[in-house]
Amino acid sequence: MRHALLVILLSFASATCFATAQIPDTLLFLGETAPIYSAPLLPIAKDKQYYSRIRPFLGEGTCSASWHGFRANWSIERDQLILLSIQSEPCSDSPKAIPLGAIFIGRTAPLIADWYTGRVILPRGEILKHDLFSGRHLYERYRVFQIERGLVVSNEELSQLPP
Repeated sequence: MRHALLVILLSFASATCFATAQIPDTLLFLGETAPIYSAPLLPIAKDKQYYSRIRPFLGEGTCSASWHGFRANWSIERDQLILLSIQSEPCSDSPKAIPLGAIFIGRTAPLIADWYTGRVILPRGEILKHDLFSGRHLYERYRVFQIERGLVVSNEELSQLPP
């Protein structure tokens, strides 16, 4: 009986727990910069070799809105996903630039994201509502870029956030 009551109480508690929304990466597309629902730099940041190069530029602590301690800024140009810059301490009033050449030895910005294969989701239009569960706004539409090794192989505009 006690076990069943504990399970019931925990299920109600977990339904009301929310994590802090994360500061998103940004994408410059058609002259506008907007947050994206993707993180193309994370595969690199999870690699120990690259993370050891990123780590010295990160602040002492991280804020709950930036667990990995940085924010990347991207663009889509000539059907390529381009890394423009990385900033450490994105929660602070004055984020610091991380030099790309220190992470990607021998390469400089702008940098084709040739390590990334996946989707880049760009919200478009008016905000329809705020989704408390995900911490994201729900928009009128979404531009979805399918990326293969840094190259845009397709893009489409959708009226709903893709799964």
